[in-house]
Amino acid sequence: MTIERLLEQKTGLSAETLGRGAVEKAMHRRMAACGIRDAVRYLTHIRHAPPEWEALTELVVVPETWFFRNRASFVFLKSYVMNDWLPAHDSGRLRILSLPCSTGEEPYSVAMTLLEAGLPRTRFHIDAADISGRALERAGRGEYTRGAFRGNGYPFLKPYFQKTGGIYRLRQDVRTAVRFSKSNLMAPDLLAREPVYDILFCRNLMIYLSPSALRRAMRTIERLLIPDGMLFVGHAEHEPFRAAGYIWSPHPGAFALRRPAPSRPRPYTAPAGKRAGQICESAYRFTPRPGNPHPANRGSIPDRPDLPADGDMLETARRLADQGMLEEAMRCCQACLCLRPSHAGAHFLAGMICRALGDEVQAETCLDRTVYLDPNHHEALIQLALIAEHRGNRVRAAQLRSRAERVRRREKRT
Repeated sequence: MTIERLLEQKTGLSAETLGRGAVEKAMHRRMAACGIRDAVRYLTHIRHAPPEWEALTELVVVPETWFFRNRASFVFLKSYVMNDWLPAHDSGRLRILSLPCSTGEEPYSVAMTLLEAGLPRTRFHIDAADISGRALERAGRGEYTRGAFRGNGYPFLKPYFQKTGGIYRLRQDVRTAVRFSKSNLMAPDLLAREPVYDILFCRNLMIYLSPSALRRAMRTIERLLIPDGMLFVGHAEHEPFRAAGYIWSPHPGAFALRRPAPSRPRPYTAPAGKRAGQICESAYRFTPRPGNPHPANRGSIPDRPDLPADGDMLETARRLADQGMLEEAMRCCQACLCLRPSHAGAHFLAGMICRALGDEVQAETCLDRTVYLDPNHHEALIQLALIAEHRGNRVRAAQLRSRAERVRRREKRT
């Protein structure tokens, strides 16, 4: 077993998405600290030394969060609680879980949102969990530096903090509104003795999980979230849940989904006769079927001959798109992304299908994710430039085209 495999087994984190260099660097730092030069010996050591495993995990898991990250999510949270949850619950407590919670900015933002909405402290309960003991220690102190406030957020938050020197200490009534615990999303007994939750925040973690870990995470989320409960995810993490039947919220930028009731993930079955290897070389090009014309100025889907083969699902999606069966192709893309959420080619194909279906907002989301995963994806950059031009944003379009041209020149040189 390799250190990457052990990391995936214990935490679900994929070295592919974290970056193998980052994992190896962390391992070598810990090997030096332990006085161990041989990787095999270190692997044996770490499997029998829980404190060393935690020390390595602390180096691999880098917290990246701030107060009211993606503020639209909290705007929607307030609206949902006041207009949906409260009218349906004359009594009882709203239960919310933040997982992973990192250094506490997210669950504290939830608490401030509910207090701002006028919800009495006795009407809500917030749990927050994370794998990092160091992050939880910081969260429990409720002390932050200026880096925890991005943009112009601090004036809005100022009443909740007392500033001493360069330290911002959170008000006690907000700190006591959140209960922190050390746990791991991959643990089979995660919060097993706790009642289920009405709302669950699990943002910007699943993009780092391996396919098998993603499936485990989705099962755990289904166990923890009540039917008809609300799930908040990162901007590039909703596809697997939508493919599993979760209902997408139309609120712009909230990235929230409602768990259906009853919820049962829908297994994917490839259409009969669709097999890998049956796709023509120009599989990224397709002609929309009659009655669903290709929107003006959308362009065709460019060839990407370097797309990794990842089973029948993505190949089937390409063929269905080629035949103009766009909705069916999108379902196949979503099923593929359930298994490989970090597959840049699948996100790109989904983005182009969305463009052909006329959903430019969703297309931009998919293409942005493509470029995030593959910064040198020339075609995705060009398509994003076209979207920007269509919206009249000439500055962004020019920037994207310039970036695409630099990528093209580099590829030509190599």
